[in-house]
Amino acid sequence: MLKMNDNDAVFTWPEDPQVEVRVDVKQGVIDAPVRVRCGGATFGFGGFWLNLGGHGPEGWRVEGVERAEKDGEVVLRHRLSHAGLSQPVGVTVAVRADETPGTVRFRVETAEAGLHLDGVGVRDPFGDGVKARRVFLGKQFVIDAPIEPFDTSWSRTNFSSSLTRFWAVQMENGVTEAQAIDVPQQSFVFDGDAGRYDLRTYCSSPITYTLIFAAEAQEALARLRKAGWGERSSGSFGGAPLHRKTVHKIAGRPAVMTWHPAPDYLRGLVEEFRRRGVRDVFWFAYSPTEGAAEYLEREVGALYTPYDCYVCYFDAVSDGGKRACKQWRPEDCEYRQDGSLRRGYHQCTHLLPERYVEYATMREMMIYCMGDRDEIVMPTASSHISNLKQLKELCHPKAIYMDVHSSTRPQHYFDHQGRHHSVREFIEHTTRLFDFARDYLGDAVIFSESGGEWLVGPMDGGCFHDELHSNLDKCQIRARDWEVYPLLEQVHREHHLSIGFDRKEVEAGWQAPGSEYRRFVSHWVLTGRPALLTCYFGSDLTKLDDRTFDYYLTSGLSRALGLSPIERVDFLEGDIHRQVVRYGNGMTVRVNRGQEVWEAEGYRLPRYGYLATGPGFLQVHCLSGEGEPVDVVECPDYRFYACPKHHDFGPVALTGAVAIRERGPGEAVLHEAAKLRGIAEVDLPKLFGRAVRFEGLTAGFLFGREMDRPLSALVKLKGDRLHFYAMPDPTVRYHVLRVKN
Repeated sequence: MLKMNDNDAVFTWPEDPQVEVRVDVKQGVIDAPVRVRCGGATFGFGGFWLNLGGHGPEGWRVEGVERAEKDGEVVLRHRLSHAGLSQPVGVTVAVRADETPGTVRFRVETAEAGLHLDGVGVRDPFGDGVKARRVFLGKQFVIDAPIEPFDTSWSRTNFSSSLTRFWAVQMENGVTEAQAIDVPQQSFVFDGDAGRYDLRTYCSSPITYTLIFAAEAQEALARLRKAGWGERSSGSFGGAPLHRKTVHKIAGRPAVMTWHPAPDYLRGLVEEFRRRGVRDVFWFAYSPTEGAAEYLEREVGALYTPYDCYVCYFDAVSDGGKRACKQWRPEDCEYRQDGSLRRGYHQCTHLLPERYVEYATMREMMIYCMGDRDEIVMPTASSHISNLKQLKELCHPKAIYMDVHSSTRPQHYFDHQGRHHSVREFIEHTTRLFDFARDYLGDAVIFSESGGEWLVGPMDGGCFHDELHSNLDKCQIRARDWEVYPLLEQVHREHHLSIGFDRKEVEAGWQAPGSEYRRFVSHWVLTGRPALLTCYFGSDLTKLDDRTFDYYLTSGLSRALGLSPIERVDFLEGDIHRQVVRYGNGMTVRVNRGQEVWEAEGYRLPRYGYLATGPGFLQVHCLSGEGEPVDVVECPDYRFYACPKHHDFGPVALTGAVAIRERGPGEAVLHEAAKLRGIAEVDLPKLFGRAVRFEGLTAGFLFGREMDRPLSALVKLKGDRLHFYAMPDPTVRYHVLRVKN
């Protein structure tokens, strides 16, 4: 609701009468105060600063402000002067209250000035209690004060791909302020003592800033989600609604990431996963292979996902010309302001973004090759494929991984005639490529490297995240305390779902509570992401047990969460290391990343332990009475039980790890996720949920081909409880149990 008088425009919301935002229409909002009342606190901020054509941010003087009001929006036309300019320039800011309570949008337009927008940001707050108590930053950090000043510009922290177009600051007065923009950030500048919370960007005009105020942090974050995806928004915090139709395919599907195109390698890896029960995955393939899509879908229900990329545009200089594009033309390249070619990976030039779609169906260039240095670049069996048209005709992908695109910082650029192109143009052309690929390949899921938040919507999900960016210390930000936090998911989960982080090889695996392996898994569970099962170049493929665990500990949970929104995240007794994530579909996920054991709902959660519950779903990583790590997943698709020492789970008692899938009314397959040892027991009525009669048990061997062998000599039936000896033979990976009613 807008109320106007001679001096002020006052924005209020009947749904939350605690919030009021007041703009002085005579002074405007450029280097002029905006006043806020929220939850009993009164404060404000100094408006917005500008750098136009190298002039500013200091030194601007407001010569006058013209105002107009229409349909609840106040338009302020500023006339600004600067000592470095011969005449005043015009800057227009349109201010309106959003339908989301406590939310105001400021649309800053500098076209009248006739100068390049070198920078725009938010001036410092003023008033009581505006020092920071807690900050929500990037895709996945919550940070507790005191926090040392930081500036996240690329040259300072080098984790640009993990940053977002929004952040939130909880102040000592209890109010949380969230800031968002509709173009990618240039940096977040923070100084808690000075009260500096400055979300900066540049180049594109107009730019919409969305400022959100709430008396409680989780309410502010809920409003941030609504402001990003409401009826008048697009996930870009402004614009028309998006209606992408493929993101739902990601829920419940971990991704296998592979490199080598050799058929024997592919068949061997597929066979190992199939016998372990790993299925319904995305199969990322750096070297796409003809016939692989049909084979993978038939054997393990996989959606084939080859790589592609239209940023890199190799010429005769890059890689010694070995990968040069036959259609290479200087007029199709990006240039810098000084007229030099923009070069990147292996000194390749960059293709003009407006040419992405054209080249997607006609480019001839070596995309798939071996070697990471110019002198050893060699073709592979996939090198004859070099564009989306060939991928579609030869490989029939169901998804595509657009390498590089979202891991880069969107930036303005110049063409061969020296014409300037804005950041917004860069985004629009990349969006056009992703939407083209989705439709051209037939409702294909669109992934991209690192999952830059600026592409949420056109990009269904990110993958190949650098795990560095889940460690705030490595990002050169110092604070009293910090923890990973599902901020990206809290804002975007209904419209975007990334694949989990690239887990490096670790020495201590699933058997060790509190290990590095468990840290990775707890992070996936906290964010609700399906895992990335890395089988990429350099991976040790003799160690598939942990990857099998990755699958079973994230697939069922991701499917149960679906695209349900995160309603709120609570910290147990204010401890950011003990988080309770509540979803709109009734799921609740508790994750302990603290040092002490957390007693939750009768379970003892160690460090990196968790408990996920919901309708028809249970998943827990806890400690047994003897202090051993225990894993349980009970979901509609499968049941999973694991303990390094003998443990009775009810339906089964065993040493090792097993995933159970029912194949029909009288048959269950017991997949060994980690080799069983000693005697395993099955309580038949508990496993099948009814009284049954034992018929037989066979073991799946692999001797060049698969066969089932009966185990009658190794099986004993004691009432309703089946005992069998778990064969140590490494070629045994599953058992088939048959019963009758």
